[in-house]
Amino acid sequence: MDELRFEVLTDDNTRMLKFRSGELDIATNVPPNQVEPLKRVKGVTVRLFPQMRFDYVYYNHARKPFGDVRVRQALNSAVDHQAILKSVLYGYGSLAGSMLPPMLYWNKALKPYPYDVAKAKALLQEAGLGGGFSTEILVVSGDNQASQIATILKDEFRAIGVDLKVTALDPGTIRARRNKGDFDMAKGYYTSDVIDPDELVAFGIDYAGGAVAKWISYKNDRITQLSAAAEAEMNPEKRKAMYFEIQKIAHDQFAVLPLYYADNRTALWDSVHDFSQLPTANYRLWETWVSK
Repeated sequence: MDELRFEVLTDDNTRMLKFRSGELDIATNVPPNQVEPLKRVKGVTVRLFPQMRFDYVYYNHARKPFGDVRVRQALNSAVDHQAILKSVLYGYGSLAGSMLPPMLYWNKALKPYPYDVAKAKALLQEAGLGGGFSTEILVVSGDNQASQIATILKDEFRAIGVDLKVTALDPGTIRARRNKGDFDMAKGYYTSDVIDPDELVAFGIDYAGGAVAKWISYKNDRITQLSAAAEAEMNPEKRKAMYFEIQKIAHDQFAVLPLYYADNRTALWDSVHDFSQLPTANYRLWETWVSK
């Protein structure tokens, strides 16, 4: 290639129209509902690249009733995770059990929480919320997948007496409210550009990391202890055991509502050769070439 140009197109329809017209050679983040139609276009290939990305819904643990593990467990139990994967991603991904995406020391033994409405109701009753409660989830305006997820959660939570208000805001406003602790629930995700888990554990699970866990007021001293020890440990097996325990603690405490690990859906014209994307989301472009 003599030249490579990146064009940022946040609107899905605009991006797909420009790709179909031939203005773009490659289009990333293909909307899940357009994967199959694109596969039927002559001269187009759609590839699925695994990526180290974790999508989830987070709670404000500092706000009642989310500080009660029974409430968090009830909400997780009320969600049909498989239905979300199918209806939102059209199956292009896998269900999340751990707060880490598939990477080094990923604990694949952790499974998604079982869908059990009766158990969810019983847990709320046990927590003194048998009559249900009202709450709010924040989603980014224009994020179609987040809106779909919120709509599904609204319907599923209604079955256990929880009235969920969906509020769409611009990213800056959500960030400001999150940093002030002015939220109940919100849709989020994070990715990693390195395969080692120390970065994501510090960012997503460890309160001392000063990011996600701190924003949602999820504090576990054992996780902080293990995170610091794992960063300094040189023995791979000992590090693995530490990161496995970190993931299990967060899983068993229902720290967040895990959703899925989404594949990166990329469309290419057949004139593009040897293009690939790494799980870190980096483009492997040094081998890519375009035929005329």
